Amino acid sequence: MPPADRLTLWTFSGTGNTLLVARWMADAALELGIPSSIQHIDHRTRTDAIDANPGSLVGVLMPTHGFTTPWIVCKTLWRFPRSRGARAFCVATRGGLQFGRVFTPGLAGTACFLAALLLACKGYGVRGWLGVDMPSNWMSLHSALKPAKVQAIGERAKPVSQRFAHHVLGGGSWWFTRNAAYDLLLGLPLVPISLGYLVLGRAGLGKLFFATNACNACGLCVAACPVGAVQMRGERPFWTWDCESCMRCMSYCPRQAIDASHLFAVALCLVMTIPLLPWLYGAELPIWLDWPLSTALWGLELAACYRLLFWASKAGWVRRVLSWTTATTLYRRHKQPDVRLKDLAGAFRPIPKRAAVKDPRAA
Repeated sequence: MPPADRLTLWTFSGTGNTLLVARWMADAALELGIPSSIQHIDHRTRTDAIDANPGSLVGVLMPTHGFTTPWIVCKTLWRFPRSRGARAFCVATRGGLQFGRVFTPGLAGTACFLAALLLACKGYGVRGWLGVDMPSNWMSLHSALKPAKVQAIGERAKPVSQRFAHHVLGGGSWWFTRNAAYDLLLGLPLVPISLGYLVLGRAGLGKLFFATNACNACGLCVAACPVGAVQMRGERPFWTWDCESCMRCMSYCPRQAIDASHLFAVALCLVMTIPLLPWLYGAELPIWLDWPLSTALWGLELAACYRLLFWASKAGWVRRVLSWTTATTLYRRHKQPDVRLKDLAGAFRPIPKRAAVKDPRAA
């Protein structure tokens, strides 16, 4: 295959990991004299201007969510125009960790493969895929890594990312590697988990977020959310069904006022084991009806529980209880060196004057 004439990197990044990989690949294109650009995937993304002509190379970069492709990326790829000879590749960042001198890989699962399938359906010539280990940032579960570990993991990921970019930009393909085999072999058994995550799990994780008493209703979480999932209702932020748990709001809140409630997570698991319609669970229904109906009932329970939590959290003492019963109040927030909030939010809505943030760390 001839080398690419131009490179466009379509990037969904919550806290900066994936954006940093996109920058490394753009630098690799610059070394080869190939013009490149980075476009953000968010809820305002327009796909009608995508260059799908021969000679162009389209890169799709995303974090791994639920061992698969984030829902917003799936929707965006489905809206891509049909290819007129363009080539493409997929990159998924996965949560790597460091323990002493040992670096442990994350798992992208089916993230790259699902994205590649969607691109192939649109007629793009997929040239390869890659899982890149970047610092794990799932702060609903664990504290962010120390800056030294973030730096060390990034230093290992950069040459891998640029070697892949050089190869694909030069016209090569990147298919059957140990990297791809690792993700595919371990990701396929997790497909039911990934499907459950896309249908309902991501919404459940998004509903764990709440604003503590430190919140001053600045509105930054609303303005910066890449999927438009956060709304201000009164003086309190409200997380809608669109939340992708990308951790941007939690990472960049200038007052560290956003946490994930572990108490609510436990309560939710208990409540969702209670059927809304007990007679239904004793009926013998075909699987094509039982699974969607059960999912719908779980969704109703989740919606009711979260609205009750949101209503109750208007009281300061409830917010204090939520803060005392979650470990995230003690967690370090994830920040990528040299990545700022304004770098992440490509089409980011300006914050209204009445909600302006005075804290310089918000910049």
